[in-house]
Amino acid sequence: MLRARAQHAEDLVRRGQAITGGRAGQPLDSRALTIGFARRFAGYKRATLLFRDPERLAAILNNPERPVQFVFSGKAHPRDEPAKALIRDVLQFSRRPEFRDRLILLERYDIDLARTLVQGADVWLNTPLRPLEASGTSGMKSVANGGLHMSVLDGWWWEAYRPGLGWAIGRDRLDDDPEAQDTFDAESVYDLIENELVPAFYERDVDGLPRAWIERMKASIAAFAPVFNTSRMVAEYAGTAYAHAASSWGRLRESGLAAARDQAAWLARVSAGWGEVKVCDVDDDGGDTRLAGTGITVTAQVHPGPLAPEDLRVDVVFGPATPGGDLTIAGIQELALRERRDDGVCRFSGTFLPEEGGRVGYAIRVLPRHAALHDMFGPGLVLWA
Repeated sequence: MLRARAQHAEDLVRRGQAITGGRAGQPLDSRALTIGFARRFAGYKRATLLFRDPERLAAILNNPERPVQFVFSGKAHPRDEPAKALIRDVLQFSRRPEFRDRLILLERYDIDLARTLVQGADVWLNTPLRPLEASGTSGMKSVANGGLHMSVLDGWWWEAYRPGLGWAIGRDRLDDDPEAQDTFDAESVYDLIENELVPAFYERDVDGLPRAWIERMKASIAAFAPVFNTSRMVAEYAGTAYAHAASSWGRLRESGLAAARDQAAWLARVSAGWGEVKVCDVDDDGGDTRLAGTGITVTAQVHPGPLAPEDLRVDVVFGPATPGGDLTIAGIQELALRERRDDGVCRFSGTFLPEEGGRVGYAIRVLPRHAALHDMFGPGLVLWA
């Protein structure tokens, strides 16, 4: 808090603004619920999501009995003009009278300032647009230092979230309308702060300590710090992505890049013909409810268009289904090519085992296949049925 106060005062002087002393005699109130947002600024991270309803936000921040303060910091890529505009927007909001000393942007973001913020924030806020968050290491660092995490269910939080140890913003789905998604998520942030964070933080015992909040901090550290950390992130990136990419590059550059030219020609051919690939029919050998462990055989009739059957990978994606038809993916089973008819239609089939009994759903997914392709999603081509 001392480092943040000193830097905030320096930033005000450099901007030609007066240092008011804040609501509690200092620019940052050590007694207020402090929510941190510090990271690389990029459009999908939605740093200004908090400002969709300024009046409601001002009421939250300026509650005389239970105040809240936000501390922002971060950098944008020098060529990312929209991201730099987001930083300007945060700065402009911080200058508004209703947000003065409750909404603070700290400049000159670096690793030392980041360390101060992840150690000092009571809650770490993360608002990416799903599913664009790769990992979210700042949140991991915060929970390791006792901060509680509040985030959209994306990145590491999608796997880690447990009720009672942090907060999930919005819902586990993505709206087709970005404007509607932003509105829904912003309302969720306001609701969580008003109805859960503030009451929990300001519930104190006779000694003035937030015992329940402290217990959450301890439980969060114990649950998340050993499992979600930079060491694991780097190991998984190296093992699942970088090592495969390096190995693939080694193969592609052999014999004067002959393999690379072959794959480029294949990709051009597949991309040109992908629009003519069709799933003609899908069938299975039973109803939509099965006992757990009972196999379901699925058959898909696929016309490859101008492509060869060997250019295609056909999968059945399966899992529990709601009465409304929504599918929760529990597994993926590749279907084998069984027959190619004279009219070109290919029959793929295979059997999958549901992990649970009850209503089961599935979908057919077609992807391009190539022996040297280390990432089947790399070409950006997929067909669902």
